[in-house]
Amino acid sequence: MLQSHLPQDGSANDNRKLYLKPENLQPIGSFKRVAHYNKIASLSDEERRRGVISYSSGNHAQGVAYAARALGVKSLNRNAR
Repeated sequence: MLQSHLPQDGSANDNRKLYLKPENLQPIGSFKRVAHYNKIASLSDEERRRGVISYSSGNHAQGVAYAARALGVKSLNRNAR
């Protein structure tokens, strides 16, 4: 999270803060890794042993690969181009 330093309206009661969550600063440049991690983590031991497959040439495939590696699960990407 980053706090924004935008000018406030000048009133004494204006103590609002704005926080930003820049997804481009995530490890793969996308929020998708979080959803993929949660899904792969919820798989049974048998499902994890079988591995996961993605059909993507973009952020989806990167998110699946990142999460699978973090959880020690085999992953395969079938590029959907």
